[in-house]
Order: sequence, then structure tokens, then C-alpha cells
Amino acid sequence: MRWGRWPITLTRSATKLRITRFDSIDQLSAYAGLCPRVTQSGESAHHGHISKQGPPVLRWVLQQVAWVAIRCDPNARRIYTRISKRAGNKKAATALARKLLSYAWSVCRQDRPFVWPNTETKPGLPPGPGWSFDI
Repeated sequence: MRWGRWPITLTRSATKLRITRFDSIDQLSAYAGLCPRVTQSGESAHHGHISKQGPPVLRWVLQQVAWVAIRCDPNARRIYTRISKRAGNKKAATALARKLLSYAWSVCRQDRPFVWPNTETKPGLPPGPGWSFDI
């Protein structure tokens, strides 16, 4: 993948998945296996590693897209750096993969072009939402 191609790759993967069939990002993340495994007993809860449910190829594609985005996109790198300070590099890349999946879900559901949160849109483009995207 070249610089600037990761949104296209993510969009193609999302289209093949029929990403809009999920009612919430939590359902989609659980399907992709990118949400933490939770073990509960009484009032205590332990949040472990990702559940790895669903297709492994989807997780692999999302992870590769995340690494390319980290390397090439300053917004993705900023998110990655913030998370990696407390969680480590690989966990931060996985968290970014889940975040990119949620952005792809929101873009497909609202049928709008992708705009990073808290960034200005270029002149001539339709204004994006103030970036809540109802995630």
C-alpha cells in the first residue's frame, strides 16, 4: 500500500463485509474480534486480550491498514502515540484498527466522505459533522 491508500483499502474491506448490516459499532467490533474478552464473577470483572472471534483475515487487514496509517497519516500517528504511551505499541495499533473500523462504519452508515475528527474541511467540500459521527 502506498501513502494515502489506506482509506481505500479499508473502504473496500468494509464494502465486502456489508458493514452497514450491524446496528452499532460494538456489534461490528465484536464480530471482528477487536473488543476485549470480559470475564465476570459477581461484582468483579476482568478485561483481557481481544476476543479474536470472527474472520482472522479481517483482523489482519485492519491491522495492516492501521500500521500504514500510523506510518503515513499524522492524525493516526497522534492517536497511536497517545495510546502507546500507556498501553504499548502493538496494543495501540490494535486500538487504532478498531477506531478506523468504527470510522469506516460511520462513513458507510451516513454516506459522507471521511474527515478526521476536529479537522477543518477543504473549501469546496461539503461540511462534515462536527465529528461526532454517532459512534
